Amino acid sequence: MIRELYRTILPEVVRKYLWTLRFKKLRADIIRYLRKKSRNGDEECQRILTFLEAHKDLHIVFPYDFTEKYSASNISVFHDETGFPYVLHNGKKLYGKKKWTDSQFAEYYCGLLLEQDEESPHRYLFPNRMPQKDIVIADVGAAEGIFTLDVLPCIQKAYLFECDKEWIEALHLTFKEEIAGDVVEIVEAFVGSEDNAGKNTVRLDSFFADKRIDYIKADIEGAEEAMIAGGESVFSQKVQTVLLCCYHKQNAEDIFKQYLVKKGFSHIEVNQKWMIFVYQEETLRAPYLRHGV
Repeated sequence: MIRELYRTILPEVVRKYLWTLRFKKLRADIIRYLRKKSRNGDEECQRILTFLEAHKDLHIVFPYDFTEKYSASNISVFHDETGFPYVLHNGKKLYGKKKWTDSQFAEYYCGLLLEQDEESPHRYLFPNRMPQKDIVIADVGAAEGIFTLDVLPCIQKAYLFECDKEWIEALHLTFKEEIAGDVVEIVEAFVGSEDNAGKNTVRLDSFFADKRIDYIKADIEGAEEAMIAGGESVFSQKVQTVLLCCYHKQNAEDIFKQYLVKKGFSHIEVNQKWMIFVYQEETLRAPYLRHGV
């Protein structure tokens, strides 16, 4: 409510000015913190500090040189006969939102490639995380569906949980054949800690009470804790592999680790590089650096 009032009262040019000032202060705070850590011998902090000092962009999320390999200008966007935009991802059509311009979709897809680079802290799939043949996965917060598209050759079935109507339209196009063949099922619901039809929310335990589930990938903008709370039986008795985004909240990584240990997971690892989740600049605080997955 307050944010909506803020947007209504203040002109866009004023909002952008204030936003830039906040980022300048945040950048200065981060650099000051990294300099202190570097003086104490933290080599990774020194590497990130060197990168930030060489790049004046205030909105850096992945403070590493691998980001320079990617440019939206190198991405071709195509359109089907209905006007829906798509890109060719590993030879397969990956659809975007119909309202997007080609440049908007190219920027978005460029971000996806950057996120899943082998050096990215946000990368999901490493050799030891690839789904084994004939398993069942849940892609929670599927968005455009790139994760499921990448693992299709390895799986028996995928449940894609997504509520954004525009993404659901795109998913139906990307996975048209797989939906027809019952390999992919799109579930239009939020995954949370309760079953609430009015809020379109479902628990993992309820949804998978009579279904098989082996593998979960979840990127749901900070709602991962609620998802876990609604999946006690799933995490205790069914799922073998879980990929969780842990950068949305300050202490999420520690909370997830403790929970998974209690549920009997014997091998827990995080991606070794760091993110600076600047899109949460209002609450981002020291140590500023967060692991991605």
